[in-house]
Amino acid sequence: MGDSVTLFLGIVIALVLPVVLVVVALTIGWVGERRRARTRTAPPGWYADPLHEAPQRWWDGARWTASTHV
Repeated sequence: MGDSVTLFLGIVIALVLPVVLVVVALTIGWVGERRRARTRTAPPGWYADPLHEAPQRWWDGARWTASTHV
């Protein structure tokens, strides 16, 4: 009886382990993509002024600058 239980547990582990590994890999990929998406910003350039002081304001890739353009 002990051998049949061991065999059964081996089969269960062999069937479940790949599924668990795929779920873990997909979760890691999903979390990584969410982190990358949060850190993405627009490239440097002229954009509509969010402060509404001029038609356009320079975005340096990290923050709005004092430079405006008509």
